[in-house]
Amino acid sequence: MDLYLAPFDVLGSLAHTRMLESVGLLDKKDLGDLQAALKEIYRQIEKGDFTLQDNVEDIHSQVELLLTQKLGDAGKKIHSARSRNDQVLVDIKLFLRSEIESIVNAILPFLNCCKTRAKNLRIIYTLAIRIYN
Repeated sequence: MDLYLAPFDVLGSLAHTRMLESVGLLDKKDLGDLQAALKEIYRQIEKGDFTLQDNVEDIHSQVELLLTQKLGDAGKKIHSARSRNDQVLVDIKLFLRSEIESIVNAILPFLNCCKTRAKNLRIIYTLAIRIYN
């Protein structure tokens, strides 16, 4: 499940780092560094090159590990003012939103077909009533 949530965890972290900078918990340099590193992780996820290391508990820990390896202490700041539960809820919300959007996009052609068919049947029904009345 963690790998399904990986892109959404990074997206949530990108937003969270912007918030941390806006309230003064991150300086502009750390924000820039974290954003660049998170975007790099996101690209790895999109390419399918992202994995959880065996000794890492979950996606949140893996992202933090990668950030701290690359940026040192700045990588640890990503979890300031955010609990693990907050992260999980954001990840799941973004994941579900994406899945719902995919489902809607998949059934949209069918719904448009139904709409067109209903419109055509309404025209036929209206003509039939005029003829027989």
